[in-house]
Formats: sequence, structure tokens, C-alpha cells
Amino acid sequence: MLGINKKMLIKYVQDILAQAVGATDEYPVYLGLDKATIHNDKELLDAFHYNGAQNVAQVLKMPTQSAIRLSPLDNSMFYQWKERCRNSVSISMSNIQQIMSDQWNAFTKEQIYAHYR
Repeated sequence: MLGINKKMLIKYVQDILAQAVGATDEYPVYLGLDKATIHNDKELLDAFHYNGAQNVAQVLKMPTQSAIRLSPLDNSMFYQWKERCRNSVSISMSNIQQIMSDQWNAFTKEQIYAHYR
């Protein structure tokens, strides 16, 4: 099974996220990430800057095991979404965005409510 790799993440930043962040009127923007091996500070910052988001000032790494504590209400839903993505079909550069969107949109109102009650 193939997961999301650094190349896929950089492509997503280049194609979608940098333009969205660059279009905001916010400055500075700080990118907070966990310590996953695909989160290379310099490569991510360069991808944002070269693709229209000069307002991204710095990449900050969260301490180990802190991401789960920052948004405890989202964790079970995010975990379920990742598992749905991983189990749907083999992930590739050409289908990752569609898989992620389809699996996110597959959540019903009742399922979302169950995660937040």
C-alpha cells in the first residue's frame, strides 16, 4: 500500500495550497507541522514561496505527540478519513486529490455529528 510521500505533498503545495495561502491578506503566515519525515522545512517553504505564497514566513515543527492534543475533537474523524483513503484504492500522484476529496465528501451529517457531540 502506498501512502502520501514528500513528492505528493510538494505537488499539492505547488498546485493548490500555495495559491490559496498567497491569496490571503494575512502576513506573516506560519506553517505548523508535525515531525513526519515528509515535512522538510526548506522544501516546503520554497514550494510556498515559488508558487505565490511569499507570506509564509516560517515552518514550525510541533513537539512529538503534540498534534493529537491540539485538536482532540478532530482526531477520530481525521483518523477515519485517512483510513478510508488508504483502503479505497492504490494511491498515486494522479488520483490522490480525488481520493481524498471523495472520502471526505462521503462523510454523512450523522457521522460528523457523532464526532463532535
